[in-house]
Amino acid sequence: MLELHPELQRVWQQLGFNQPTPIQQESFKTLESGDDAVLSAPTGSGKTLAYVLPSLNRVAKSQGTQIMMVLPSQELAAQVGEAIKPWAEALHLKVVKLIGGANIKRQMEKLKKGPEIVVGTPGRLIELINNKKLKTHHLKILILDEADVLLDNEHLRTTQDIIHALPKYRQTILASATMTKTGRQIPEIVTESPQWFEVEASSQNNIRYTYLLTPVRKRDDVLRRLAQVEGMQAIVFVRTVADVEKLYQKLTHAHVPTSYLHRNMAGHSKQEQLQTFKNDLTTFLLTTDVAARGMDISDLPAVVEYDPAENREQYIHRSGRTGRMGQEGLVMSLVNERSLRDLQQLVPSRLDQVVLYQGQLLTPDEREKQKSESSESTPNKSKKGSSQRKKSGSSNINPEKKRNKKKNRRRKQKNKGARRK
Repeated sequence: MLELHPELQRVWQQLGFNQPTPIQQESFKTLESGDDAVLSAPTGSGKTLAYVLPSLNRVAKSQGTQIMMVLPSQELAAQVGEAIKPWAEALHLKVVKLIGGANIKRQMEKLKKGPEIVVGTPGRLIELINNKKLKTHHLKILILDEADVLLDNEHLRTTQDIIHALPKYRQTILASATMTKTGRQIPEIVTESPQWFEVEASSQNNIRYTYLLTPVRKRDDVLRRLAQVEGMQAIVFVRTVADVEKLYQKLTHAHVPTSYLHRNMAGHSKQEQLQTFKNDLTTFLLTTDVAARGMDISDLPAVVEYDPAENREQYIHRSGRTGRMGQEGLVMSLVNERSLRDLQQLVPSRLDQVVLYQGQLLTPDEREKQKSESSESTPNKSKKGSSQRKKSGSSNINPEKKRNKKKNRRRKQKNKGARRK
């Protein structure tokens, strides 16, 4: 077990956690000691708590802002901000979310109360720092979550500007699902010699990776049929915003309960759509990769790739929406023969074929077995029917019904005669 503050231990038990995950167990001592580190582990492996819990152990109440968490998207920052609240509140620490698109004046008012922890997006954080509204001279810990995104060409400049404004002597923690020690060089301004903690995606045996051979023009119909599979609920990854909206219209027209997300939507609309899906009111959540990055939906049964991933990193991020924290998960890619070859290069584990048969997802062998059993039982039924027909003549009509019809016919004829008299 992790050596947590007693109040954090109480929350751990209340939230139903048992044993720490590998990334939490391996990195805890290093992070608690204040050393720089990189946490590389699949989505859903517990990275957020891996950096939050040892960091909270080091925070002093009412001593200014001591932890800054930087995340690349509004949705992810909002999600992490909510996730850490019960832990921070157990220690009577204040958390403020500083997210672009939200009311900046309200954020400034909250900063006046001296929160110990801030969680935000790069643009809004640097804006508040430059306006002298976010004080950073007491900062102890900088956390870059989804660090591979924060260090890409689009975000690197803003990330560097934030780092320049922070105390030189601080702890820096980077977290990512796809960064590897050999595959990524971290700028020295971020951290010079971090300790690396890596958990391979292939070690997650709880996720089943599958494909369903589907002609491109038939994908919409396959989704409609998938919606009929018992227990089906899935995030469906689509390449473009336009395709998300088009597919949403088609599925809705086909009476398939569907939600959708993309980056052009207003914040409140995104939250409404996401909450509808989380409340099990819709079967599918259509989304692009940007909108879904870091999304945490507990107990999600499946992920469906309507459009195949373009690279291994993208496939790992998509797959990480299901099978979180050790739960069972299914990843299904709708591919043709050509795109199947590309998919086989991306999958971190065994790849199984599945087929749709009579409202079920089966392997080809399971389908053939069911077909065989069905065909064996059919002749027996026909023989039985044949013998019954011989006993009662060539007709399928019940003889008793025939007699009743004759009686009714005679009765009607008598009544007609009576009326004529």
